[in-house]
Amino acid sequence: MLANNFKKSLLALNVGLVLSAGASGVAFAAEENKVQEDVEVIEVRGIRRSLEASMNTKRFANSVVDAVTAEDIGDFPDKNIADSLQRISGVQISKDFGEGSQVSIRGTDPDLTKTQLNGQSVASTGWYVLDPARRSFNFELMPSEMVSGLEVYKTPQAKLDEGGIGGTIIMRTRKPLDLDSNTFFGSVEAQYSELSESTDPAFSGLASWKNEDETFGILGAISASERHTVRHQGENYWTWGNGVAHFDQQRERTAYDITAQWAPNDSLDMTAHYFTTELKANNQNSNYLIMPGRSGAELDVTATNEELPVSGFHRTDSATDYDAVIDAYYREATMETEVLDFEISYEADDYTVHVQFGKTEATGGTDKEVGAQWGGYSDAEFEITGEGLGHRWLNLDGTNPTDLKLANDEFMAPSFNRSPKYDEESYLQADIKYNLDSGDFTSIEAGFKVRDHETGQQKIASNFTNQAAFNNLTVADFNGGLTESMLQESGPDATVDKFLKPDHAKLLGHMYSAAGIEEFEDKSGYSKLEEDHLAFYVQGNFEGENYRGNIGLRHVSTDLTAIAYDPSLTQLVEHENDYSDWLPSVNIAYSLSEDIILRAAAAKVLARPKYTDLSPAYSGANPTLQLVNQGNPELDPFRASQFDFGVEWYFNASSMFSVTFFNKSLESFVLPASVEKFVPDADNPGIWTVTTQENGGNGTVEGFEVQFQQDFGNGFGVVTNYTYSDASGEDRDGKKASLVGNSKNTFNISGYYENDLIASRLAYNWRDEFFNGATFGTPDVASSRGYLDASIVYHVTENIDVSFEAVNLLNEVEHTTSGLTSNTKFNAENGRRYFVGASFRF
Repeated sequence: MLANNFKKSLLALNVGLVLSAGASGVAFAAEENKVQEDVEVIEVRGIRRSLEASMNTKRFANSVVDAVTAEDIGDFPDKNIADSLQRISGVQISKDFGEGSQVSIRGTDPDLTKTQLNGQSVASTGWYVLDPARRSFNFELMPSEMVSGLEVYKTPQAKLDEGGIGGTIIMRTRKPLDLDSNTFFGSVEAQYSELSESTDPAFSGLASWKNEDETFGILGAISASERHTVRHQGENYWTWGNGVAHFDQQRERTAYDITAQWAPNDSLDMTAHYFTTELKANNQNSNYLIMPGRSGAELDVTATNEELPVSGFHRTDSATDYDAVIDAYYREATMETEVLDFEISYEADDYTVHVQFGKTEATGGTDKEVGAQWGGYSDAEFEITGEGLGHRWLNLDGTNPTDLKLANDEFMAPSFNRSPKYDEESYLQADIKYNLDSGDFTSIEAGFKVRDHETGQQKIASNFTNQAAFNNLTVADFNGGLTESMLQESGPDATVDKFLKPDHAKLLGHMYSAAGIEEFEDKSGYSKLEEDHLAFYVQGNFEGENYRGNIGLRHVSTDLTAIAYDPSLTQLVEHENDYSDWLPSVNIAYSLSEDIILRAAAAKVLARPKYTDLSPAYSGANPTLQLVNQGNPELDPFRASQFDFGVEWYFNASSMFSVTFFNKSLESFVLPASVEKFVPDADNPGIWTVTTQENGGNGTVEGFEVQFQQDFGNGFGVVTNYTYSDASGEDRDGKKASLVGNSKNTFNISGYYENDLIASRLAYNWRDEFFNGATFGTPDVASSRGYLDASIVYHVTENIDVSFEAVNLLNEVEHTTSGLTSNTKFNAENGRRYFVGASFRF
């Protein structure tokens, strides 16, 4: 038994070392081959073995690292990669329509998290017209079937790219020489969504081949899925309006992954990798509104909270603009990302050379957007409670299509526009590692990286050659049917049950055929940013009898060119900015005993602002009040000094307990600001109030993580963690400022049972409230929320599985309040989702 346990431990050590080697970006082919010769290879499969591999990645890494490992193809623990990441201590995610989309690490803004694919950035855009141009990765683009593992670096190394104050996430894909020849995998799945009441298909497949000499291989993978998404949301914009919104989206995602690998001998390894993913996301949002801020309508308030109405009646004046409307927007949207990457590694007796170069491109935005308002005049009753909000019209029937008239006047008229976006980056990286034979330093690494990045967007607006084509139309001319019953979980008694959805896809056809679309460029929406990055580093890796680690220094420089039209929209204006930083780092792991490790780390880190915040484009101009929005290309990056200290206890081959304390001292961060300056507007030049961005003062993010993983030896096991993160900041004037994305308390627990026939898991994730930015000028505070997911896999044979999974079993309502008044601002219901699938491998 002891011999068998030793062999398992040695295998786990091998897995951890192999994963750590992959994380470094340098191939260690000779060591891997030697280990394979000395150790009997045992196939690992299932929840417990994947957890063991993830645990050993953490154990044998020189930095503070956590991992999620899919030991078998198609064995990723969640449908969405971000959902798996949230089960790592210190990681929180933001969900978009029930799916994880943005990732925060240790209480920082998602834009301060660096995400890479095989060590390189991935270009991405957004499908929503109001999505800001971010640096963070949209995890909705990445099918989990394409990923073999994730590494989360919470402390940096000099050889890792800068850009992650929160941390760095590296997604890994598979290589054909790592798999058995003629490996095939396939899966089919059906997904049922409660709110849309639809069942949608998905399938994936992978084939990998290599020659008998195992010197050349090719791998191809495909993933395709459809999802009919419905979200119900209550919205509070007093005094502009109050809404009950029905969001309906048809998603189609297709991804391809092709990898060719050639290793003619033990020293040389060359890989060519192509990955592309496309998400079609056509959608319509229909918002059943009362608008007391419009016209001369009056409120009969029966209850108030902090001087704002929370219940009562809206009394229409039936004279000016419609105050009871269904405000609907239909959008045809597509996001597409491509990656073409080449990697060459050469290993001699005492040194290793690694070169990687390639390009990634993305296009997206809104291909077509159709907006219109339907309705009329009506009294309405409304109610805003602590947990919900709702209203209903009293004189107008939202289910009668002839009651809902199309507004077509100077202030309310149909619209058509487009907002294409793009993002691209080219890169070249070269690294050398020289092995040392004596002393505490085992190797020295050095290298450089060049990146050229460009991102931009346009806005195409339109006029109609025949505006009269919209006269005397009602929803009866473009009827899209009734919604489901709205806000069943969070709507008060005053909430409308169902209402009509005007079909704006049909309205688009009417625009082309009868109204006549005449497009023109809205120059205020034009923006282009060019960034040139140069980095070089040196890093020493050391190891002694009871300790190991690394120490290094990275230098980075950035040249920014930002281009946009001036306020008069007559000429392009170019802005330039540049900065450079020295970023030292040190990581030390000390073994108190065979099973207990102490860790300490310190580093200076930086992250660059969102592209939107850097853009000098003017938007939302109000010449009468002399108000306008503008980004700031002169922003400095976020800078911070961070420290970590932790202890880890690995009390058996599959179990561990750890505690880690962390502190990030922010030297600069980005905050909204208002400045007075001359704006050469064509209609009203003068001193305007410009809402922009500026670098704030100091801030701190500090806390601790507790992590526990236990295999009970009888098929049962548990993985749980808790994170405390306290974030605070100041603006330039010393006033307190909230930091986006920080939840003070986060908790995860996953229990599993596994034997030869089944593998089952029940996982719960909870996070405390957090500041989520601002909407319509007022701050949003997302309330605490928890999600319960479950899965069970039945092994029909050694190569065939059937599975059942459930997501959001508690039917959690995502509740948001106003940071100024604590009144309810949004309630979002995404519903439960269920999956039934089958997969095979051989």
